[in-house]
Amino acid sequence: MTRLIVTLLIAGLIAGGMAWIAATPGGVILTIGTYQAQMSVGIAFVLLLAAAFVLMLVLKVLWFVLRIPRLFRSGKKDKAKNDKKIPVAKEPEPVAEPLPASLDPTRIDLP
Repeated sequence: MTRLIVTLLIAGLIAGGMAWIAATPGGVILTIGTYQAQMSVGIAFVLLLAAAFVLMLVLKVLWFVLRIPRLFRSGKKDKAKNDKKIPVAKEPEPVAEPLPASLDPTRIDLP
């Protein structure tokens, strides 16, 4: 129940913050060289979030691609380690002591 209340509170704060940013008068002017882009604060915030998401996605893909050779290399090492190990068979432990001849039901002593 506490987790639900905290989640709803955080969602409400995020929604209120976004509504406040959208309702705030003003704008953002981005100038690069001779190019100029003018937009509202809300649009600039959404574009900033989209750029952060794209950057995160590119970094994740790059990390995965750079990690692939390490995955193959570690597989070869494990295989080589397993090839060197030769399992040694152990003798099974006896379950019980053999019966003495006088108590063995399969043995018949004739007079």
